[in-house]
Amino acid sequence: MVTQLPTPTPGPRPALSGTAGYTLVEVLVSMVLTMIVVLTAFTFLEFTTRDVARTTERVHVQQAGRTVMERLMLELHSSCVAPGVAPIRSGSSATTLRYISASGTTASSTNVELHEVIFTEPAGKATGSLTEKSWPAGGTAPGYTFNESATPTKALLLTGVKQSQTEEPTPKPIPVFSYYRYYGTKDLEPLYGILNPAALATLTTEESKLVVKVAINFTATPEGTETKGFGNDRPLPLEDTAILRLTPASESSTLPNLPCA
Repeated sequence: MVTQLPTPTPGPRPALSGTAGYTLVEVLVSMVLTMIVVLTAFTFLEFTTRDVARTTERVHVQQAGRTVMERLMLELHSSCVAPGVAPIRSGSSATTLRYISASGTTASSTNVELHEVIFTEPAGKATGSLTEKSWPAGGTAPGYTFNESATPTKALLLTGVKQSQTEEPTPKPIPVFSYYRYYGTKDLEPLYGILNPAALATLTTEESKLVVKVAINFTATPEGTETKGFGNDRPLPLEDTAILRLTPASESSTLPNLPCA
């Protein structure tokens, strides 16, 4: 006799694990976080790129500006070409420097020239600049002559130049070229042997013969612009002075302290 087993009653099926997936909110949050990470990475990359470019520009400006300043100082230090020849010429001003300079490979000055360095202020999109004109000397010392009607030798020394400013709280523009002389008998309180701190303005023929110190001040910027951030440190102010005197100054009222003496 065969016994028939009862048919089992079907029950609820067990849930399959791992098939639930992500909700829409979780997907959106993941996308937002990913975008934040990517944007942060690109921002950091852009910051680093700009910082490297800023540093490179500043190094370039420093090298170019100091090279021009050194060139002008070397020429001024070679401006005592002969006894009785004033190194600074009339017509020099806060934006124009006129001087005689000599160069050569021997002990004597074999190449005497008249130089005129001109500062051109920035105007509109044009950046400021320093340019130089040169004329060869004719004749012999001390009667050198210069034919300024002839075509000069021209050189663009530096672009991206502007006037330096005094410090806060009331910044004022500093002249690019300044000229000084020793105290003399015509001063109200002459201090013989000491430089007069009052700078001379546009030089006349007589004033130019007394100049014993020339100061040069200018600010060099990358392509004449300044950064708006990162400490505003792209502009590089440069300054230097040349003393046109071969011996110590005299404190005697009867011995004028002229240049190249």
